[in-house]
Amino acid sequence: MNPVLATVATGTVGAHVVRALQRCGTPVRAFVRDPEKANRLLGPEVELVVGDFADHASLAAAVDGVERVFLACANHPQQVPWETAVIDAGAAAGARGIVKLSAAPPWPATAAAGSRSARRSAVTPDRSCSRVAH
Repeated sequence: MNPVLATVATGTVGAHVVRALQRCGTPVRAFVRDPEKANRLLGPEVELVVGDFADHASLAAAVDGVERVFLACANHPQQVPWETAVIDAGAAAGARGIVKLSAAPPWPATAAAGSRSARRSAVTPDRSCSRVAH
């Protein structure tokens, strides 16, 4: 099984995503700026790629061979270009799916959010691992 790439893996949400993927037996690759912090927080079984959202070469290395991408990014004036670069790199590398963390929940503002399929598609630690990386 190819790994899932998690960006901002040493952040609060990213670290939870990494742990949830690990519990499901999914290989994880973490895109990080500080490998020492990442090793302390995530453990040695997580593959690390050191880089920066603005560095296209490090993004290409991070997405090479991944199945899916969990994309989270700090609120920053460069957030949109950085996220776009990750999405473009993932698509170019053949990633089959990208999940983007958003700060604003879709419900109840959108009609789709209230649908049964939208509620079922949420991935939480108590959900079946079969939904995480397949």
